[in-house]
Amino acid sequence: MSDLHDKGVSKNGVVEEIITLSDSINTDDFPDNVSVGDEEKLMDAMVDADVGYKRQITGRQVLMITFGAGIGTGFWVGMGSALRQGGPFGIVFAYTIEAYIVYVMFIQTGEMTAYQPIHGGFINQIKMYTDDAWSFAQGINFAFNWMIVLAAELTAGINIIRFWDPQHVVSPAAWIVVFGVIYAACNVWPVKAYGYIEYVQSFIKIFAMAGVTLFMFIATCGGLPKGGPIGYKYWKTPGWDRNGIQGICLALAQAGFSFGGGEHIAVVAGEVKQPRKFIPRCVNPIFWRLCVFFIGNAWLITMNVPYDDPLLNNASGSLTSPYIITMLNGGVKVLPHILNALILLSVISCGNSSVYIGSRSLVACADLKLIHPVFGKKDSKGRPWLANIIVFVVGMGLAFLNCSSTGEVVYNWFNSLCALNGYFTWLSIYLSHWRFRKGLAAQGIDYKKFKLYDRLFPWTTYSATFIIFCLFVAQFYIGIFPLGGDDMSAAARTQNFFLTYLCVPLFLGCYAYYKIRYKSQLKKPEDMNFSYGKKWDEVEQLEAVRDAEKSKSTKNKINVYVERFLA
Repeated sequence: MSDLHDKGVSKNGVVEEIITLSDSINTDDFPDNVSVGDEEKLMDAMVDADVGYKRQITGRQVLMITFGAGIGTGFWVGMGSALRQGGPFGIVFAYTIEAYIVYVMFIQTGEMTAYQPIHGGFINQIKMYTDDAWSFAQGINFAFNWMIVLAAELTAGINIIRFWDPQHVVSPAAWIVVFGVIYAACNVWPVKAYGYIEYVQSFIKIFAMAGVTLFMFIATCGGLPKGGPIGYKYWKTPGWDRNGIQGICLALAQAGFSFGGGEHIAVVAGEVKQPRKFIPRCVNPIFWRLCVFFIGNAWLITMNVPYDDPLLNNASGSLTSPYIITMLNGGVKVLPHILNALILLSVISCGNSSVYIGSRSLVACADLKLIHPVFGKKDSKGRPWLANIIVFVVGMGLAFLNCSSTGEVVYNWFNSLCALNGYFTWLSIYLSHWRFRKGLAAQGIDYKKFKLYDRLFPWTTYSATFIIFCLFVAQFYIGIFPLGGDDMSAAARTQNFFLTYLCVPLFLGCYAYYKIRYKSQLKKPEDMNFSYGKKWDEVEQLEAVRDAEKSKSTKNKINVYVERFLA
């Protein structure tokens, strides 16, 4: 590092150290004369000029987004579906297993993102550390997946509304328009506004999750108006298992949907202020969120709701939520309406995140030249208008398709294109991290100096990858031998298989297309680009010097005060 200091004299006669990035970083695409003392300009300077994003998401906002942005109907309603299909053992097993692999994903993507907080999230990480073809396949499927999620959340929102409108006074299409207006309004503002909106929504969701966890514990202890202590009696009657191995496979599929959205931390990295400081802070508490909110509630649900509960098996929408069922069965009258409103807020928040994540994924593919650059166009405030419109229009269109019986068939086929995309995403992150560590070793970079790193690598990668392959096998099995398959025709069973497994040939087809056309190669460890991480290393060194100078200046002022007044 070259000489960092230019001497200057203040009005007080105290020598100040003026530190500039241009003194230490010799990179053509990095702006000159950016003072380390100017935090906002410093962070904006770390964004490549041709990308056009603005670092406007604060640390507490990204913390809440990481904790709560992906929490939707999968948590509030989907856990009831897992109990209905797999019984008490099925839901506990599924959510425990998938909580582990999601935690590994969080740690590993957090490590890569904190070291190199690049735009494009894990799509860019796959490109940098593995193969362009794999990045293309993952990016296209991931972007389309969030369009499907948007449509699913729109449809779920209608079902939640039916709690107050059982007679269907308002048509589904009208509700889709209402939700669409809300989503559009949340995404027309710069990313700073999105950060504030998601911060508030995620805070409310986390507060609600903590509240229902406490409520379910009180309920199983006998603290509700109706019924006494419950404990584990539903594990004995009606039983601990339902539908055998098929039920467990279905519970695993539902758990995978519930855990979706954990990749947010990598996707938002390109728009976060001080990512090296805040990303580790966001990832470290994830273990407790997974244990308490998902695994803990899986156990509590089995203690409060039997898998043969009439509402769980015959109702629809939020009436199948195990939390609302517990409230109704326990004689609680007001809380079901409050919780339903909170579930509706979760649906709105998750749909809002779908537009954001889907558009940013599409933009990432364009910025990385995996698709046409026009999809990556942004305005002066960093808003990707075209990508936002594409995600919004496709998601809304699929939701409208779901309003009719004929359209529902088309929607189901579109949905099947992304049925297992979450597993591909997590597997891709494990592969990228494994290659990332290979690159660090080849270039002499010590990962143990990172603020966040996977301490149990490579065993976490081996175990999580093995589980992912088992999950693919489980879904292949349930595709061939569906629940109730003995009463299905051969055509119906064939259709069920493709609805379950169609995304696998689609993903592999995208990979093969790019591989054959562009003849992309696996990145060599010694050729991997870590220059962005090294820029951040130098910035941290400069900040450390600045902080030391501030501390020294403060001590000098204290010494002057002591000498003048106390000596």
